[in-house]
Amino acid sequence: MNSRRQQILFSIIDEHIENSIPVGSNLIFEKYNIPASPATIRMEMAWLTKNSYLTQLYTSGGRIPTTKAYRLFVDSIDCKKEQKIKLPQVFNEFMSFPRECLKYIAEYSNSLVINFIDDNLLNVGLDILLEEPEFYNNPESLQNLVNKLENLYVYTEKIIHSVPESGVVVYIDKENPLLLEKCSMIISSYNISSKKQGIIALLGPTRMRYDKNMALINELVRMVSYNNGRR
Repeated sequence: MNSRRQQILFSIIDEHIENSIPVGSNLIFEKYNIPASPATIRMEMAWLTKNSYLTQLYTSGGRIPTTKAYRLFVDSIDCKKEQKIKLPQVFNEFMSFPRECLKYIAEYSNSLVINFIDDNLLNVGLDILLEEPEFYNNPESLQNLVNKLENLYVYTEKIIHSVPESGVVVYIDKENPLLLEKCSMIISSYNISSKKQGIIALLGPTRMRYDKNMALINELVRMVSYNNGRR
């Protein structure tokens, strides 16, 4: 893919993340600094659609990004240049106040947060996730999500085996361990002691702010692991 196509694609992704509606070529031309005419942008969007980076719900409508597009987008994020996140002081006592900390993470990321320690499972933020249009406008997706969360323990092993040795891993759309459409999951682990780890996961819409949420989880892991290491 050439740089212009990637710039157009990433602009469409940014716009769709922000507004959750199909994106047209005129909007991209007017809002984003792309050195191309509307006709050229339409031509490039047609190429992106043909090559499965975009999909068109209606013949005369705009386009939305596919899982393939989001994978390219996520893989392009440079974690070394990620935005800096400053977490509140309560995160220094994460093990004593997990629910309060997870509530902050859920509100910051507009996601459901899942925390595993041994056989203990805590999830916070379902009410926040259900405010996303993917769910409040779609009863079938809502019911599927609720069913999976009601049986979250069934998926515990699958989530545990999805944790990377270091850093974060991003599962997009049905790649996620819960096999939920229109959802992505960011997973990482943090140190509780030299022999014990906890697992943290964000479950949000596929059009989540990946750069912000990856930086958020990285900072949480760094801060909690550091403080646990001092004990």
